[in-house]
Amino acid sequence: MSKQFTVHLPEDLIPLKTILTSSAERTRNKIHAISSVSDPLILLSAFKYNQTGCDPLDPERDLNLTEQVNQTFTYWATFEAVVYLFKKHPTIKSLTLNLGTQGGSDIGSEDDGGIYAEVFAATSPQSNDKLRKDVMKVSASKSQHKYVFFSCPEYPVGSQKADNRYPDVQIVSVGIYQG
Repeated sequence: MSKQFTVHLPEDLIPLKTILTSSAERTRNKIHAISSVSDPLILLSAFKYNQTGCDPLDPERDLNLTEQVNQTFTYWATFEAVVYLFKKHPTIKSLTLNLGTQGGSDIGSEDDGGIYAEVFAATSPQSNDKLRKDVMKVSASKSQHKYVFFSCPEYPVGSQKADNRYPDVQIVSVGIYQG
């Protein structure tokens, strides 16, 4: 399944958000079914090694639970970034989303001088040096508008980080999922 999507309005995200929720529901049901095992390490082993989860955008495709969690919240952060970009750049006609292992920027557009954005969700912006790597990648873009969006617990929605080495890259928190 291709995970490249073109979004013309924030409302275009509704079907993707619905699938994300359906996948989470399917996984919750699978976890419930195996949660009665007496050995708690068996349960954690199933989470780590079995396909207890499913693809966040293809609920019928089984996946490792950890991978589902990581992808789900990166996709959620991407959807929040899309809403931010449509508000910040009201003249853009569309944004292209490259989710998962799809090549290209996570979010891009040729409109309004070009938009190039990377997105991640982590426990900290410094985890795996992700923020620095994404800022470097985005800074190399020829687009006029360059962003790194992130979802991390200690940064509320809209908070920004600065990287003085790359002043042309805006680093913006989309907060964390609150329901």
